Parts: sequence; structure tokens; C-alpha cells
Amino acid sequence: MAFSPDGSMVAASVDNTTIVVRDTNTGRAVTTLANVQGGAPFAYDPTGRTITAVDRQGNLVAHDLTTHAVTTLVRAPGQMEGLAYLPDGTLVYASVDHGIRYSHRGRGEPVQLSTITPLGMVATRETVVAADTKNNILIWSTSKFPRYASGDPLALAIDTTGDSLFASTDEGAQLERFDQPDPHALIPANGAKAPNELTFSPDYRFLVHPQDDTLDLYDVATGKRAATLNEFNGPITGVSFARNHRYLAVADGREDPRVVTWDLDKHRAISELPIQASLLTLAPDGQHFAALVGPDPAVTIWNAASIWDKERAGELRSKTGEPTVMSYHPDGHTLAVGHQNGTVELWDTTNYQRTAVLRGHTAALSDIQFSPDGSTLATVDQESTILLWDTTNHTQLARIDNLPAHVTSIAWRPDSHAIATGLTTGAVLTWPTDTTDAIAHLCHTLQTDFANYAAPPPPNCASLEAHHTIR
Repeated sequence: MAFSPDGSMVAASVDNTTIVVRDTNTGRAVTTLANVQGGAPFAYDPTGRTITAVDRQGNLVAHDLTTHAVTTLVRAPGQMEGLAYLPDGTLVYASVDHGIRYSHRGRGEPVQLSTITPLGMVATRETVVAADTKNNILIWSTSKFPRYASGDPLALAIDTTGDSLFASTDEGAQLERFDQPDPHALIPANGAKAPNELTFSPDYRFLVHPQDDTLDLYDVATGKRAATLNEFNGPITGVSFARNHRYLAVADGREDPRVVTWDLDKHRAISELPIQASLLTLAPDGQHFAALVGPDPAVTIWNAASIWDKERAGELRSKTGEPTVMSYHPDGHTLAVGHQNGTVELWDTTNYQRTAVLRGHTAALSDIQFSPDGSTLATVDQESTILLWDTTNHTQLARIDNLPAHVTSIAWRPDSHAIATGLTTGAVLTWPTDTTDAIAHLCHTLQTDFANYAAPPPPNCASLEAHHTIR
């Protein structure tokens, strides 16, 4: 028996070949699913529009309750011992022959989670728990399950709840929420520019979409255009938000290039500098920005808030090589600069002195981001190696490599305890950065959510750590 997500319908197996769906208010039969395998598990998907079951041929199939279409998801998975959907549309199933596998929105082949012989399985938003034939209880965190965007997730964000993960992709600049089973297009495909020109605001409330000479701000929650900024000189070549969400710096123009700083509360420009800028990076308070100007490889700091001050405030001249990425620390006093040779430099923006050099990459840096609390710096190179650094003592904390595809983007969770990575396969992986917290959370989940389904957890949950080590 299974209830629909909203509780309005209940599905029950009435014989060896039929599932009947009834209205819970009236008790009347709404539809009947034929050719199903009696005694096998079945489940509603998160939308409530589909029931997934095992047919008499042993295949895992999805029954659309509206169109009555039947789609084969997995052929001959073997004797089923468990079947569940996560809220984001990930299907998890346990089979005596194939172990435990999962698939997100039907993208790609099912991923092998474990080769155990399961006796049963249950799942929630954050964990999958299974019992095997050796009387073991095994637990996995769903945070490492890949979510699949419709295209390459070239811009990522995790919203302020830490649960909803967004990706703007190359399918018509589509915006997807992975806590919901259905993606939706925030920006229509017609006329959408390259998705690497899309930028989320730091609070993830807005998505900025540059056009040829205008810039649109879309409200992420509603999907509607919130504002349009005009009066740009030709194509927009760079966009950077301040962490205070109020200011936005935009580089534009080919023949008459400039950097314009906008006050988003007042929807007007507050300063304009006639410079050709690349790697534009606005300080957290919106008062200064860092950039490369023209062919000069030196990083320069400029006043972004005054319409009168058009002189550079400082210069960070390094002998390390050509900069490729930059990011401000949340306190605004440190600028991290990644270089072509894989070196990362940290600079004090109050006295323009270098404070540290981080070495560990062997390829050019492609992305660099401080955690929201400023304690950790994530750096990514063009070989898709991700390094995490302690910003206090400048030591390397973790290394993430050997990923199955090229990294297109990264994003921190607002609490700084997880980082999301987008891959060229469309997959989005979320990695916990605090192993201790992750283990404690799973132990608590096992003791509460699964108290009625599984044996009590071991007194010492340290054995769970293997599931949360960053590899």
C-alpha cells in the first residue's frame, strides 16, 4: 500500500496482477494498474502523477496516472526488496540480484550504491538505510547522490535553507531546483546567451541574465523578471555582486569600455570608470572592486562607490604569472587570486601586501570561492581537482579528485558545511565538508526516523565515517 504525496489517493495491491488507486475521501476507485507483479514493492513519485512498480516480466516500470502510459525504467532488476523516491525525484531500489541502486530523474544508467544482498530498505530526504543478510544495518547519506541538470550546470547555487540546490544550465538558461522533481525554465530558450554569463546574487534571490546592452534580474522564487538595467555600451563582459546584495558591478563595451556600479535598491548607476576590465570582482561591501585592466597582468583595486574618484586605489603586482580567477574573503580584507600555473595567492587589500601562497594544483585555476563563514577556501583547476584550504593557517584540508567528468561550477552551502560541484555530464554532486557533523546527523536520523523499521544503531557511530570521507 502507498499513499500519494498529498494524501488524496491510496494505491493497494488487490491480487497478483493488479494495483487499484482509490480516492481517500470517497473510497472510490480512480484507476487500475494491470500487469503488475503481486507482492513486489511499489511507490509514488514525488509529483503524485506516477506510480513505479514491477511488471509481470520483472521490469521496473512507471505508470503515468494521467495518460496511462507505461515507461520501462530498469529492465529485469531481479527480486525487489525495497523501492522509494527521494523528494527530488531520485529513485532508489533494493534488489537481491543487483544490490542497491539509484537513478535521478531517469538520467543515465542506475548508479550502484552497494552490492549487498538486501533484506529491506527505507529512505528519507537525507539517508538511505538497508538491512543485509548478515544482520548489518547500512546507512548512506543522499548528499553524495548526483542530481542531474537538463544540461551542463554552469552556474550553481544552494539557497539559504541549505536544502534547495539550483542550477542554471545550457538548455535555454534553464533554472532547476533539485528539492523538487520537476525542472522549469526561468529564462526562455529563445535568445538566451551563454549560461556562463549567468550570475546568482549572493543570497540566491536573483539570477542575472546579461543581454547585448541590457541586464535582466529574475526572481528565483517566482521565475519572473524583477528588473531590467539599461544604458550599457555594447556587450556586457563581466558581472559581480557585492555580498551585501545591494551593489552590482558590470563591465561593458568594446570601443568605449567601462565598469559601472549599480545600486540595486535604487535601480541606478552610482559610479562609472572608463577602463577595460576583466576578472571583475566586487568587494563584499560594494565599495571597491578588483580587476585586470587591459593587457597588464597586475591586479588593481578601484573605488566602486564614488562617481568622482577615478584613480586606482591600489595594485597587487605578482611575479607568479597570469591571474585566471579571483575572489574576496567575506570580510573584504583578503583577496584570493588564482593563477595560470596553479598557484593561489592571498593578498591583504588594506596594505596591498601578499600574505600567503597556496601550492597544490598542477593546472590553471578555473574557480575559487571562500566559504560563507570565511574559514575555508575552495579552489578548482582545469583538471577538475578541488582543494579545500584553511584560511587561518593556510593548510590544505581536503582534496576532491578523480571525478567522473569535468567540473563546470562550484557553490557553497550557506552554513559552509557542504559544497556542490557541477559536472559536464549534467550531474551535480554535493560533498559534506564537515565529516563529524555529517556522522552525528546520520546517527540522530537512525535513532529517530528509523526507530520503527530497523535495529538500534551501534553505540559508537564512528563506523559510519567511511560514507562521508571526501574522496
